[in-house]
Amino acid sequence: MTDTQARIEAGMAVLRGRFVERLPARLDEFAAALAAIPEAGGEDARSHMARLAHSLAGAAGTFGFDALTAAARRLDACLRDPASPRALVAAGLAEVSSATTSIVGDGAID
Repeated sequence: MTDTQARIEAGMAVLRGRFVERLPARLDEFAAALAAIPEAGGEDARSHMARLAHSLAGAAGTFGFDALTAAARRLDACLRDPASPRALVAAGLAEVSSATTSIVGDGAID
């Protein structure tokens, strides 16, 4: 491994650690957004939550958290479908929460 590769890997490890440390706060943001979605409608809240899910899916993928990426992608798709009931959105968020808990609980910070 070259010195440049080592520096890149060290930098990515720092970023990965910060990502993991911020996951609980991201879940709180999702929960607040879900609370703003009424049983019917709530398009602004759904749109905000979809952006959060999309961002989380991309970031999780960057750091190799495949289960979280998949869960966040499913939640994003659910939120972008206006016919998806709030209960389905809540179930998708529960899946994201479970994947997050497994990462944070496993001490996935290298």
